[in-house]
Amino acid sequence: MNSLQLKITVLLLFATAQLYAQNYVLYSNDSLSLYSEEFQDSLTLNIHKPETFNFADSSTKYPITIVFDSQHKMTYPKIVHSFDLLTNEASIPATLIVGIPFNYKNRFYRTSAQKKENDSLTGLERMENFLFEELIPILKKDYKANDHITLIGHSRTAFLVNYLLTSQTARIDNAISLSGFYSETPLKDGYLENFISNDNNFKTNVQYFASTGTTIGEENYKRQYDALDTYLKTNTIAKNLKFNYTNTINANHITNYWMSVPQALLIVFDNYGQIIDDWLFVKLENKDIKTPIDEFKKDLSKLKQSLNLKANPSVTHIFSFASFYYHNKDFKNAISFLQLGLEYYPDYLDFYPFLIECYDLAKDEKNRDYYTKLYKEKINASPFLTSSEKKELLKTD
Repeated sequence: MNSLQLKITVLLLFATAQLYAQNYVLYSNDSLSLYSEEFQDSLTLNIHKPETFNFADSSTKYPITIVFDSQHKMTYPKIVHSFDLLTNEASIPATLIVGIPFNYKNRFYRTSAQKKENDSLTGLERMENFLFEELIPILKKDYKANDHITLIGHSRTAFLVNYLLTSQTARIDNAISLSGFYSETPLKDGYLENFISNDNNFKTNVQYFASTGTTIGEENYKRQYDALDTYLKTNTIAKNLKFNYTNTINANHITNYWMSVPQALLIVFDNYGQIIDDWLFVKLENKDIKTPIDEFKKDLSKLKQSLNLKANPSVTHIFSFASFYYHNKDFKNAISFLQLGLEYYPDYLDFYPFLIECYDLAKDEKNRDYYTKLYKEKINASPFLTSSEKKELLKTD
């Protein structure tokens, strides 16, 4: 076994150990505790940081995904597992996931026009202020979040998503409303339909995804979204709004939530997911592409216009494309992709053995030695490795 193979084997074993130490492969499973002035109460939220989070450059920022109803012990983990799989496949960008739990005491109030005694604001407005004036600023300040926001809600929290689509339109990129409704104040009596039909309300591209199951318990939700779908097919929809509506066959009210999330994510991030498909099956073999790394950067930059997303390359992109060029003995292009990975994630150790091997095969001793030294320094400085793991990685043939 050569040096590269040994180090990769050790790293894979380390990754496996990490896998069994947590619930998810590419996301952490943490909590975020804070005091909300808006609710005058302490809250504990779920937060899931992508695997590259701790290894990223300070300039690397992540989109925000807020998932309501994280109190559900069965559905919520399945939803996060959906992010896990789709992120691994580079079908969606790595994102900062925040789960917001509710309970039977606060769920109706925080998702309705109900007001507490002597309060001028509704529960919906309090929730809105908490999200956009308290939580999201914390995520941007302390958790490397950018401005791209996806909201995912179910039933009453789907109504909350519908409300926020109308009240925070300029700040929301993707609104995912599952088994929801719009028959309550302030969305009833045609308000939602009229709002999403008006071009003036959508200055940038916004995606609105809705789904319902087809069982008896879903009939009321399905009836409302069928009506909305029919309305939008026969009337003008705002040109910057993309509406997708689907039915999950035989899904009931609970199962429709987690079963719809993967489909919704694939749709709202379709342009991101298309990148790896185009490269693996078209662009890698295209000899007319003279500078592949520039072509790839161009593909990422296009997402700013189509998805309002300043996209990061995924680890899957970097390893997949670098491996292709490596196996074709095109070490120059392999190195260019690995270097791009280090620009975004300079402390992601898995890149270094591969990069060192490429420089060695390219007969570039200067860079091989430089990155060998840097790799050892990174290992020694890593707070995520134990002493024994560091010693194992530092072994040489």
